[in-house]
Amino acid sequence: MSKKLVLITGATGQIGFRALVLALQHGYKARVALRKPEQQAEKLKKTASLQKFQDDVEFVHVPDITADGAYDEVIKGADFVLHIASPLYSGFGAEEVRCLDLPCSQSLPWLTIMRRQIGKSICTIQQ
Repeated sequence: MSKKLVLITGATGQIGFRALVLALQHGYKARVALRKPEQQAEKLKKTASLQKFQDDVEFVHVPDITADGAYDEVIKGADFVLHIASPLYSGFGAEEVRCLDLPCSQSLPWLTIMRRQIGKSICTIQQ
């Protein structure tokens, strides 16, 4: 039986990396979306937690997670998606506070794309 493929965003962060390791430990293959794969992939490959899973991890380039269609190609063939990534904003001025809604509003269109591509139900976790 072939392993199910999970697309993971945000794997360079603490929560995303832990999700990646857990997915691999539970028998999934992982496709990791990275903004800067030439730097980030090598760093992730060298971690002790991923050493025995090298054949089960692939890295793909998504330079701008806020762009329309950013995940259209990399989601193809995925059975599941763990969307943990979020655009980073610095400072907390009035303009930055208004930007905090951006990750939610920009995730909704691509959740629709995921539903179409994968054909499964979507589960979201919100605080």
